[in-house]
Amino acid sequence: MNFSGTTKKADFDPSQGGFVSPLSIGVESHFTFSADGAIQGTTADGAHTIQILALDHASLVNDRAAAIKGWLSPKGKPLGAQQARRLIQALQVPDAQDCLQPYCEAIIQVLSKHATREERRAARLKHKGKS
Repeated sequence: MNFSGTTKKADFDPSQGGFVSPLSIGVESHFTFSADGAIQGTTADGAHTIQILALDHASLVNDRAAAIKGWLSPKGKPLGAQQARRLIQALQVPDAQDCLQPYCEAIIQVLSKHATREERRAARLKHKGKS
């Protein structure tokens, strides 16, 4: 698979904007992900990094979407808020080789949004039931 990132990386000019290493601490503050695998830069450095590494390439977007879907709906069943919160914690723990799950930040962001939506829905239903 050629993402043409090698060409873009070779053309990297720091004067055009910063670069955020996907391995750096706090990387999540520079990017936002959606359930369809899309990525957006939330900072100028994040947006520039997406451009440099071609993180919005269709193959990467599709791979992220598949990974997210697998975690969000295991065995085709959507997760509840509590399950999603537990998975978020599990995804933040490195494996035996000290590696995190591929696309973990994208998955964590989408799971967090899902859990929040489920919690709000449950609160509305609970409130509605008391009326």
